[in-house]
Amino acid sequence: MAVHPNRSRAAIGAALLVGLAACTTRPYPVDSDVTPPWETAAEAELPAADPPFSPRAHRISLCYGEGINDEQEVREVAAELCADGRLLVEHQNTFWNGCSVLQPVRVTYICDPPPPPPSENQ
Repeated sequence: MAVHPNRSRAAIGAALLVGLAACTTRPYPVDSDVTPPWETAAEAELPAADPPFSPRAHRISLCYGEGINDEQEVREVAAELCADGRLLVEHQNTFWNGCSVLQPVRVTYICDPPPPPPSENQ
């Protein structure tokens, strides 16, 4: 029995899609300000919020794929990087943003980390 060429191509395509799906990955940070010491944002650059952002507020940018990562997973990674502080989505884009082909969406959050624990000397 001969295999039809279109079926062979379809089988190869399906195998490639399954292979790519197996390579799924977590959202990943881009930019240099996602690890301490934080590069804080100037007060004038921050959007108005209630309550206002603290002087420790900074930006966190993550790359993700809409077909690979769900919104909850992206938010969890952002919360980890923000030390479970307050997060606000500032913007997202998909063009010339430094993200990979499989995870082309870049979302930028404003992170207002929780206040540091009081020191024992106080």
